[in-house]
Amino acid sequence: MPLIVAPTGLNGVFCCGADVALATGAAAAGGPFVQSTMSNDTIEHVAAVEGLRHWFQLYMFGEERIWHSLVDRAAAAGCEALVLTSNSQIIGNREWDARTQVNGKPSFATILNSAMYPG
Repeated sequence: MPLIVAPTGLNGVFCCGADVALATGAAAAGGPFVQSTMSNDTIEHVAAVEGLRHWFQLYMFGEERIWHSLVDRAAAAGCEALVLTSNSQIIGNREWDARTQVNGKPSFATILNSAMYPG
C-alpha cells in the first residue's frame, strides 16, 4: 500500500494524462497524491479525480506572483496540503543532460535514438 504518491514532474512526457492516472491510483488506494509544480496536467484537472486526497508541491522559483497564483489555484481546487520544496534553487550537475543535450536542446544522437524507438 502506498503511504503517499510523491511529486514527480513531467509525467505527461511519458504518458498522456499520467498525473491524473497516478492520482486515480492513489485515490483507489486511499493515499494522498502530491501533484508536482512541474505536472503536465492542470491542478484543476487532477483535483477532479473522485475521492482524491490532493496535495500540491510548490517550487518557489520565479517571480513571487507566479507561485502565489499556483498556491491560490491549489487552494481553490481543494488541495488539503501544500508541500514546499526549497532544494532546487540551483540545478545540480546532471550527467544525463550533458550526454543528451547541446546548448539546452536535444543532441543529434538523442534525436536519432528517439526516432529509432518511437514507441
